[in-house]
Amino acid sequence: MDNFCMADPCSPDLARLPALANARALEGELQPGDVLWLPRFHWHHVRQLGEQEENLSLNFWVGTKGAREVVQSYREAPLDMSG
Repeated sequence: MDNFCMADPCSPDLARLPALANARALEGELQPGDVLWLPRFHWHHVRQLGEQEENLSLNFWVGTKGAREVVQSYREAPLDMSG
C-alpha cells in the first residue's frame, strides 16, 4: 500500500511518528460539482459530512509523461449538468 499514509490524521500517534506534530493542515468543504485537485505527492484526508449525501472519491496518479494530455482531455470533456 505504497500510496496510503500509515498515520491517522484524526488521532495521530506522536510517539511513533513525532514529526507529525509539525504537520500543517488546510481545511476546506466542497460543494456539489466541486473538484479537489492536488499536486503530486500532496497527502489528503477526506471525510463525508452528511450520512445521506452521495459522493464520489476518485484518485489516480499520473507521471510526468502524459500529464498534459490528461489535463487537456478533462478540459475538452463534455460537462453533463442534467443531474
